[in-house]
Amino acid sequence: MNSMRPLFLAKNARLLIQANNIQRVAMSNSISQAEANAATMPYVVGHDKAKKEFYIKIRSEDGANSEDKALLQYDIIRDGFYDLYHTEVPPVFRGKGIAKLLAKAAFDFVVEQDAKMRLSCTYLQKYLEDNKLPQYYSRNVPVGK
Repeated sequence: MNSMRPLFLAKNARLLIQANNIQRVAMSNSISQAEANAATMPYVVGHDKAKKEFYIKIRSEDGANSEDKALLQYDIIRDGFYDLYHTEVPPVFRGKGIAKLLAKAAFDFVVEQDAKMRLSCTYLQKYLEDNKLPQYYSRNVPVGK
C-alpha cells in the first residue's frame, strides 16, 4: 500500500500542500487520504487582505495557471471580528478538498489574530461541525448573535 501523505507548510497566510511528497511533516484532520491522493500538484492558499479573501489559483493538468480560482470571502465586522460569508470552488475542481484548504487557512488566520468569527456560509458551518477542533469552536460566534 502506498504510504504517501500530504505535506503542509504554512507561513504568512500561505499554505502549501504537496500530495506526492513521501515525507510527512504534519497531517491535517480536515483532509482525507483519498482527497490528498486526488491532488497531483501543490495548491497554494493566498490571502488578499485588500479584497478580504483567501484564494487558490487553480492550475490545469499541464501546470499552467488557468483563469479559475477558488475563493473564501469575508468581511471585517469590527476589529477582531470576521464574518466568513462565502466559499466558491469552480465546479470541475469540486470534491478535491480545495474548499477545506480555504476553510483551514481562514480559521487558522482567525486563531492567529486572536479574533472571533461568524460563519454565514453553510459550507464553513459544516466544516466546523465536521472537524470539532476547540481552537476553532472557541472563536465561533453563531449567526444571529
